[in-house]
Formats: sequence, C-alpha cells, structure tokens
Amino acid sequence: MARRSICALRMPCLAALLLAGACLAAVGEASMQDADPLELLPNPDGFREANVQDGRQDIGFIPANLEALYGVGCVLEIPIIGNDRPEPFPSRELDYAPFEATETTTLREFLDGICSEGRLQWEIVHNAIHIRPTSMPDEVENLLDSVRVSISLRDASLLEAIKAWALEVNRNRPAGTRGVRIHHPSVVAGGGMRPDRATAASLTRPGAVTLDLTDATAREALCAIQGASTEWVAIRYRHEGPSTPASVGLLPSRAELRAAPQVSIEERIALNAEEDLDSVLVEPTAETDGEGDDG
Repeated sequence: MARRSICALRMPCLAALLLAGACLAAVGEASMQDADPLELLPNPDGFREANVQDGRQDIGFIPANLEALYGVGCVLEIPIIGNDRPEPFPSRELDYAPFEATETTTLREFLDGICSEGRLQWEIVHNAIHIRPTSMPDEVENLLDSVRVSISLRDASLLEAIKAWALEVNRNRPAGTRGVRIHHPSVVAGGGMRPDRATAASLTRPGAVTLDLTDATAREALCAIQGASTEWVAIRYRHEGPSTPASVGLLPSRAELRAAPQVSIEERIALNAEEDLDSVLVEPTAETDGEGDDG
C-alpha cells in the first residue's frame, strides 16, 4: 500500500472511532479500538498544509496532523519551550517519532506510532484524546495535576469555557506558582500564533460547551471541555518555565482559521482587550510576590 502523507480533511465523531463504553479515562493500548480504516484522499491544500511528513516534527504539529488525517481534535500537554528549553530546536524533548500514514492506518495506530519512543503517551479522558509527556522535570509544578477545579457551563463558547477553566486554576493554584495565562486564541500548528488574524468564529460561538464538573483535576477539566465541545478544537497547554507562566491556547480548525479576517497588530491588541483574556489572572499571594511574570 502506497504511503499517503497528504490527505483530505474529514470530521468524523470521535465516538465512532472508540469502543462503546471504553472512552473515558482509559489509558494507552486498551483505550481505543482499532477504528475502521479511513479513506484518505489527496489533500487539495497541498503537502505543506497537511503538515504530515516523514521527518521528526515539533510536537506542536500533532493537532494539525490529527485534524488532517482523522478530523479529530486533542488536548496536548507540552514541556517547557521557548527561551527556557534545554537545547535548541529541533530537540528530542520537543519532537516526536516520524510516522508514515497509509490508507489503512487507524487512529489508534497513528497515536501508538507517534508515542512509540516512550517519551509521549496518549489516553482518552472525558472523550478527548489527551497526548502528554511520559515524564516532566521534578522542579516543574504540574498545575494540571496539583490543582482541583469545579466548573459549570451552559451553552458557553469555547473562549468562555477556557477562561472559566483558567480562572479556576488561578484561584486554586499552589503558592509560589504564577498560574496560567491564555494565549491569543488562534494558536496555529506548531504552537505559533497568528497576530494577523481575528479570533476564529468557532471559538466565540455560543452553545459550544455545556459541562458540570465538581472537584476535578485541572487536567480532567481541560479534557472535558475539549471532549464536550460541539466545535472542532484542539487545546494546547504549556508548562511554566523559569521565566514564563504556564499557558493555554485554542487551535481552531484550519478552515475556521482561514476564514478569520486579517487584522493589524493594533486591531489584534484591541481584540485581546475586548475578549478580556487577562480576566483569568488573580493577585499573587505573598509567596509569589517578587517571582516576576513576563507574560
């Protein structure tokens, strides 16, 4: 069977790719069925748009590949990046095993393939595909596991949902941590941002998320938002580093991002203020004073 690195966008429901009753909080190989092979057609947008290639890639491209190959989103937890990463890109801390997708490659096979080196793992949490490192530095406070939150949402937009989540995390964060910020909503493949685009309509459309969670970990709640969303979305969480706070970003579908109108930097700054992204921040405790926060 010939390899297909370029494939059409499809949007099947994740539930159709999972075993009935086995999609919540299941881990690794036992968590997902061997889904029926998808018919992968040539991608009219071209190879580069699909972001599927044989070589090693930044793990930030995983959501784009999942969308292009299988039409599903995910929650991606990534280690410290940017100026705080231990070595320059490409880094084995930041990339994943190359995987050749063919016409018969199942979603499970793809996930197992990119996690085959043992540095990443995948699981299904609240009907969301969750991909994360198998280990993190001991000195990093993992807010996804150490913070517990309660969230009740009724017909919220994705942006409203992620703001509610981040506010709960910051209210309950451990002393000595900076908490979490929200990135410009339109995070693109690879983790970069598009400051020349207005927020994708799918991220502000009402009715995307209805959810009730009590005393859940921040990890469970973040996955529950993605798993409950009626809009296609991937969510990226980046850990706090020595000079950066933790951050969360929303990745809309490629079609939604393309449809978002172009804006100037000044207009983008105004949109950020209008969307009140900083409303999730809370006053630092005495223990966090002097820590610094460069945003």
